Amino acid sequence: MAAGSPSLFPILPAATPMDYSAVSGAAPRITSLLIKPASAVCNLDCAYCFYLDRDADPYKDLPARRMTADTLERLVDSYLFYSFPNSTFAFQGGEPTLAGLDFFEQLVKFQQQYGRNGQNVSNSMQTNAILVDDNWARLFKQYNWLLGVSLDGPQEVHDLYRFNKAGHGTFNQVLKGIEAFAAEQSGFQHPLRLEARPTSTGPRSFTASTNREASITCNSSL
Repeated sequence: MAAGSPSLFPILPAATPMDYSAVSGAAPRITSLLIKPASAVCNLDCAYCFYLDRDADPYKDLPARRMTADTLERLVDSYLFYSFPNSTFAFQGGEPTLAGLDFFEQLVKFQQQYGRNGQNVSNSMQTNAILVDDNWARLFKQYNWLLGVSLDGPQEVHDLYRFNKAGHGTFNQVLKGIEAFAAEQSGFQHPLRLEARPTSTGPRSFTASTNREASITCNSSL
């Protein structure tokens, strides 16, 4: 943007009315969209989760708090139109896999239906991997999803904070999900990122290994 030209996103004092006549030029394209298909719903009760002490979830009265197929279709259609030619769908939660495998299979169908020639469409997800099985792994592999798996460290660190609804650690369940990725993706040839949170007692790096000779080394940073 040339020096002295008006900003597309001017910063105004609080309670100052917006004068849209001062804004010129086309709005920038939004090339990445963050989506919470299951709102704040999660199948874990992690000790540090910022949703646990929040009473004002605006979606808590909706049935199951899941995005409907109609809303998903409208979202995909509209976003692909406005984000052309590069469109990234990123899914987070809560736990996004609680929307169900059918939801994400339908997502891909809508993307194929509404995408245009020359459009690059990519998908990513941050998941706790508890629900991931071979069916999920096949979908992610087929459409080359970028995946992030939340793992806090070796079992003695991870299980200190990441519990299921019964209050038990989830390290072994997460590794089962990672094994599904490993079996389907032939040694993690497709992107898989593990999220490591440094703690006062945990090491700065760790390796998570599965019994299928696949391993992931993660380095946490302070």
